[in-house]
Amino acid sequence: AFDIFVLDSSATGHLIRFLEVPHLAREWFTTAAKMLLKYRGVAKLGATAELTIKYSRQTRRVLQQLTDTTETECIVVTIPEAMGIVESERLIQGLERLKIPCRQILINFVTPPSDCPFCRPKREEEQRYIQQVIAEHPDHRVAQAPRLDHELRGIDDLVEFGKILYGD
Repeated sequence: AFDIFVLDSSATGHLIRFLEVPHLAREWFTTAAKMLLKYRGVAKLGATAELTIKYSRQTRRVLQQLTDTTETECIVVTIPEAMGIVESERLIQGLERLKIPCRQILINFVTPPSDCPFCRPKREEEQRYIQQVIAEHPDHRVAQAPRLDHELRGIDDLVEFGKILYGD
C-alpha cells in the first residue's frame, strides 16, 4: 500500500545482519525443498511442501526487490568522525556483498565554516574525513548536511533542510 519505505537504522552489524535474513531464509527453503523432494514417497507432505514453495517464492521476491536498482536505494548517513566513518564503511561493504544498491552517502552534522577558535580546528578535522569518504567512494554521490543550531521539527524545517541539501 506504500510507494516508499524508509528504514532508519544505525550503521552497525545489526542492520547488515537484518539484511542478510532473506539470503539465509532462501538457503533454508532451498534445503527444505530438497529434503521434501527426497522424502516425498515416504510421507504425505502436501501442505508442508506448498508452504515451503510459497515462502520460498516470497523470499525470492524480497531478494529481487532488495537488489533491484530501480526499486531499492540505500543511502548511508554518517558523521565526519572516525567511528562514524569506520561503521559506515563496514555498512557499505556489507551492502556491496549483499548486492544491495547504495549510490549515495550523506555526511551529517558538518561544522560550518567559522572564525571560532574551537570550530575551525573541528571543521578541518571533519574535512579530512569527508575527503577520505569522497576519495574511497568516487562512484557514490556524497552530500554534506551542516550541523544546525536547532532540531528539525515539522514540515517547514524539513523543507528548509531540503533546500540546504539540494538547493532551491
